[in-house]
Amino acid sequence: MLLWAQSRGIPTNTVDLLLEEFLFLERGKEFWMPVQKGTAQAIARDLKAGDEIVIYYFYLGGFNAKSLHAKHSSPNRVENFEPDGIRWLFAVERFEKLGSSFPLMLIGDVIERNKPGDIKDIWVDSRQVKAKLKATFTGKFREVTGKRRDIRDSWLEKQGAGGASRLMQNEGLFKVEDKEFWIVLRNQTREHLTSYAKQGDVVFLNTILAGAVKTSKGVEWVFISGEYSTF
Repeated sequence: MLLWAQSRGIPTNTVDLLLEEFLFLERGKEFWMPVQKGTAQAIARDLKAGDEIVIYYFYLGGFNAKSLHAKHSSPNRVENFEPDGIRWLFAVERFEKLGSSFPLMLIGDVIERNKPGDIKDIWVDSRQVKAKLKATFTGKFREVTGKRRDIRDSWLEKQGAGGASRLMQNEGLFKVEDKEFWIVLRNQTREHLTSYAKQGDVVFLNTILAGAVKTSKGVEWVFISGEYSTF
């Protein structure tokens, strides 16, 4: 993991967030995988053995435990029973319980199914309508301001998370279908996109519809996204 951090130019103390491993079972095969600290806490708190989940992970590398052990020249070396082969290493970034995932939807369908009859000024939707949106990353960001900021703050207040607005200070511009949408992003998501995505990349955003704003040009829909993936 230290070599992975060094090769990516990531501070090596990042590895300290991946020091706890969990054993996962997929189709009868066991995998020990390091889990990010916050996610490890959530797994320990919210899951029990046997729960079926979806995990989101990233690739760290691989190693041959048997050949590495053979390179040690210590006379006190103990006998090694590791199989001769590559052990692949993946790190878990987050997880979702089955049934709580974001269904892949067209943004037009999300809006059409959930829009109110009339929007006079500001409409805040507290139903937490979830959707995974296929979008093209433009590389542009801006601070959340004006009525869009009011919607973000009101939506978070309705979720009992008013203080979380400081964790969602910016929004990114994405091309979704044939239109462009500014989508409010969690700070960590913006930082990850800045580091690992480039203009024109296709991403899948896990979004929640927060509301809408009436402007002189029409209605602006406000979506909030905390995570994205490339699949």
